[in-house]
Order: sequence, then structure tokens, then C-alpha cells
Amino acid sequence: YWHEPYESTQLRQRNQARHDLLGVACDYQNNIEPRWRNFLRLSEHPWLADHVVAGSIVLPAAGMVAIVAEAARQLADSTNLAGIEFHDLEFFRGMVISSEENGLEILLQVAPHAVAGWYQFGIFSRPEESPWVQHAKGSFTIEYAGEEEQMEESTTALNWAQMVQQARQTQAAANMAVDGEAVYSWLSDTGGVTMGPTFRTIQRLFFHPTQSRLYASVNVTDTQSTMPNEQESPYFIHPSSLDSLFQAAVLSCSEALSNQNAQIPIAVDRLYMSTRFSPSTGEQFAIHVNTHWDEGGNTRSEVVASHPTWSQPGLVLQGVRLGRVPMQSRSSAAAENTPQSRFSSLVWAEHVDSWADHCDGTLSSWLKSVCHT
Repeated sequence: YWHEPYESTQLRQRNQARHDLLGVACDYQNNIEPRWRNFLRLSEHPWLADHVVAGSIVLPAAGMVAIVAEAARQLADSTNLAGIEFHDLEFFRGMVISSEENGLEILLQVAPHAVAGWYQFGIFSRPEESPWVQHAKGSFTIEYAGEEEQMEESTTALNWAQMVQQARQTQAAANMAVDGEAVYSWLSDTGGVTMGPTFRTIQRLFFHPTQSRLYASVNVTDTQSTMPNEQESPYFIHPSSLDSLFQAAVLSCSEALSNQNAQIPIAVDRLYMSTRFSPSTGEQFAIHVNTHWDEGGNTRSEVVASHPTWSQPGLVLQGVRLGRVPMQSRSSAAAENTPQSRFSSLVWAEHVDSWADHCDGTLSSWLKSVCHT
């Protein structure tokens, strides 16, 4: 009789297939504090090459949110899942994807939050031959369709009717429209954020004449056709579509593409995702952004996305904060590219106690012995 180890049983009875972005649950999984591990490779995720920041291929903040959303879906009873709500999202540093076949090892760690029904998470990566680094953290809760009171409170908190009214006012008042080509040229020229075809989702942009508000028409791009064998895991919402909301927040601070202040998202106070909002390839949806400045001169943006009819909440981001695009200096880049020796060597030297055996006890004779003079 052979006793089967617990980790072997877990692996054999695993009921979740590997997800392209999330990966798979770690071996010897702890159900109280689950973890998922994956390797991000350009050969397996070609669409990642369409998001370049300061010359490096970077998984956007939207990609990190999508990773956690897929983990939440695995934790939830998917038959009753109605939405996911995030709080206090922070993005510490970009996740640079190597062009090497080894890719980038990533880890998502989830743990119970101090507040019942909530989880806290951290996203980490380990570049080759480097220590682990943290990229993001935050908290989330899972909402179920059967919890009518909870859903009603959530909808009230989102002030959906007020958001829809603002969006329609902006759409009616907008007197300046730009196309997607101008949008992505501005992002590339001012902030070094270069978008390829799969991330060029914004088709038309309409700016409010006097306020930092805009209305955008977005088209869902085709990422599945870029995947190996055109096979792609299902997503709550694909990062390329979710990223359009972060792009819109950046564009709302552009003064109708007239300044040079391209930035990247660094934090979100609150984010709500509804299961009823899942546009497919080729479909369009609308985005509205309302940005204001706090007392410290920092921006706070409210971004909402829905079907063009604005019938119900789709995606809501509140308190989106932006930061400058990190530009690597030449000196630091040269230092990182300088190869480090992987070898050690022995260096023989005189021991400090050797004077007692080889010298007459005087300081001058010991110095002569050490200095070989």
C-alpha cells in the first residue's frame, strides 16, 4: 500500500485549467491563503508586445487587475457571481516582460482581509537570477446575484444615475473630437507609451470645452487571433479592453492633447466590475471620465464604462491617481547592463597573529613581514 502525498492528490484532482494570464494554483495549495503561479512569455502572450513603456514591454495595470479578477472568479461560485469590487489598488512598479523564452515568473498571493468577506492580495515577479519584487497590492470582495440588498447598496454607492447624467452632458457639450490616430501619437510622443494594434482600442474622443471631462468610443480588439493556435482563455474582461479606461484617465489630463503631461496609473481607490459587462471582439462601448485636482495638486479621476445606451454599470473606477512615466537614465541603464562576475577567487594575506611566530615582537619587524620589504 502506497500513501499518496497531499500535493499529488491536489494536482490529480485539480478542477481549474491553466489560465493564460493567471496561471495555475501553486502545488500544496493552502485554501485559506491561495497562490497562483505563471510565466509570462511573448511567445504565449503576443499581445503583450503591443504595450511598450519607455522602451520596455510592460504588463499594464489593467493586466494586474485582470489577474486578480480571474483568481476571484475561481474562488467564487461562478453560477451566482455578479461582480467584483476592488479597494485601495496600488501599482508600485511596472512588470517588464523579457523577450527571452524563459519569460517572467509571476506570483499572485491572496489572503483573508480583516473585514469579513474581503480578501487582500499582492502581485509579485521574479526576473531571472533576481530576487522577488512586488508590483501591486489591494483588496477585493466578490458580489453574488442573490444578495439583493448588497447589490442595491453597491449600486447606490456607485451613484450610477449621476454618472450617466454627467456622461450625457459631456457628450452633448463636447465641441472637439479627435480620432484614435491622434490619441496614440500623443501618448507616444509625450510620454513614451507606445501602443500596438491590440491596445489601440479608443476610436473617437470628445473633450468637454471647459472642464477636464471626456467621452470616448471604444472598440474591442481581436487578441485571440494573435494567440498560438488562436486559443485564448476566457476573461472577465481582457486587459486590452480594461486598459482603455486607464488610457482615458490619462487623456483627460491632456488639455485636449495640447500639453506634454502623459502619465501612467499608480493607484485606484475603488474599482467595480460587473459580470453583465463583457463586450466581445468587434463590439463597441462608451467611456466617460471626470477629473479634478485635490488640494495637493494631484489628480483624481472617475472613469465609467458601459454599453453605448448607458443602461447599467459595466466598469467603474473611482479615485484614479496618475504618476510620471519612469525614464531610465543612461548611467543606470549602463550599470544594469554591465555583466557581473559569477566566479570567486582566493586572496592570500598575512594573518594578524603571525608576528608572534615569525617576528622578534616589534612593530617594525611585523610591518616589514606584512609589506614584504
